[in-house]
Amino acid sequence: RPDLTPPEGWSLPLIHSVNRVYQHRLSPDGERIAFIWNREEQADIYVMPAKGGWPSRVSFTRVSTPYWCDRAPQWSPDGTQLLLSCPVDAHVKNQSELAVLSLAGGQLRRLTATLDRSFSRGIWRADSRAVVAAAPEGTTSAVWEIPLAGAPQPRNTAGIGVGDLELAPDGALVFIGTQ
Repeated sequence: RPDLTPPEGWSLPLIHSVNRVYQHRLSPDGERIAFIWNREEQADIYVMPAKGGWPSRVSFTRVSTPYWCDRAPQWSPDGTQLLLSCPVDAHVKNQSELAVLSLAGGQLRRLTATLDRSFSRGIWRADSRAVVAAAPEGTTSAVWEIPLAGAPQPRNTAGIGVGDLELAPDGALVFIGTQ
């Protein structure tokens, strides 16, 4: 609005130079926030103290994707790892895969790279040793149990297309679907 003066230090070039920060998630202990920061043509994951401070970049090669297609990083229940949905580079079907990032350091571990399916969201098991996720399967979808150590295994959903899933406090799988 022309009748208002911007705060001191603000300018149009400054506003345009700010990169997109989105899809934040609070850690299980409430002490840290993980989020995606889209800058320098990448959409890497950052972690910062919930009380404020400087963010730490914890991923370095995550391909930029439209923010409306991206998912918030999912903290493991023990707070030591993040589950990410990552676009598969140059995939003709725009598929995404699930990967785990240890906050102690190391490379991104691709959990679903061996499966020709698009996984956009996963849910941690309470012990932080496995993930449950749904992916398209023909004209419907299937639920997969994906251990951090071992091969992913499909779960029998009796032909029901899984639209969304959650885990109950007792670890039972709860999903909404269509038949």
